[in-house]
Amino acid sequence: MTTLVTGGTGSFGHAYVKAHPGERIRVLSRDEEKQRAMREQFPFVEYVIGDIRDRETVRNAMRDVDKVFHAAALKQVPQSEEWPSEYTRTNVIGTENVCAVARESDARVVLLSTDKAVLPVGVMGATKMLGEAIASAYGFNSVRYGNVIGSRGSILPVWRAQVAKGEPITITDPAMTRFLITLGQAIALVDVAMDSPPTGDVYVWKSPAATVEQFARVAFPGHPQRVIGVRPGEKLHEDLVAEHESAQDCGVFFKVTRNRYGGKAYTSHDAPRLTDDELAALLVAA
Repeated sequence: MTTLVTGGTGSFGHAYVKAHPGERIRVLSRDEEKQRAMREQFPFVEYVIGDIRDRETVRNAMRDVDKVFHAAALKQVPQSEEWPSEYTRTNVIGTENVCAVARESDARVVLLSTDKAVLPVGVMGATKMLGEAIASAYGFNSVRYGNVIGSRGSILPVWRAQVAKGEPITITDPAMTRFLITLGQAIALVDVAMDSPPTGDVYVWKSPAATVEQFARVAFPGHPQRVIGVRPGEKLHEDLVAEHESAQDCGVFFKVTRNRYGGKAYTSHDAPRLTDDELAALLVAA
């Protein structure tokens, strides 16, 4: 049995390999330098250089593959507003390529999505919403979660770099709330989605939330902050489940069922709030 992780040189790919020792894993990504660095840590993983925008590349990478975790995506919200066509090529057309080839190969796919796909207000969220729709149309499951603490491209590494330079931590709005999840929780959720029947449903970790001011204050106590304002494509509060979606409560996660409507929204404004101690413990765990 072979597992393919698209965009596998990122934080999710590293965490997945660590969490599944002994599994035959193949990584598809377009960054040869990141592959070189990852190969030093995980020499037993198979590496394929290529772009999900090219269907033949995807077809080559998916040879003899049984499971696909589709993590490859462009994710930066401000850049997506400047380059909408590039985000569409990767997040929409790339997802179509992965799902179409998986259907040919009789492989099962789980798409990694984001809370920004729910009621999107910007380009990145809109392309991830379409990605979820494509996966669902093919009958493949998706997972949807908020900010993964400490992952590549998340805010925590940016703040660390600012602190190292002696600069104030930049925050958009002190009242802005975000869902927080650890990489371990993200891995647990994708395993649930992969092991469940491929029905086109979306699995959503029932995450707690924190304000960005609290997150920065707990992560770097006493360090000055500078407010820069909400940027294009960003919301003050995020949504993990929209009111028009039908979400089954499965304990630590929701299952958003395809083609059923009417339910209760789950937003970062109303979700259970982390205490400072709980947030500090999450940071340690991450």
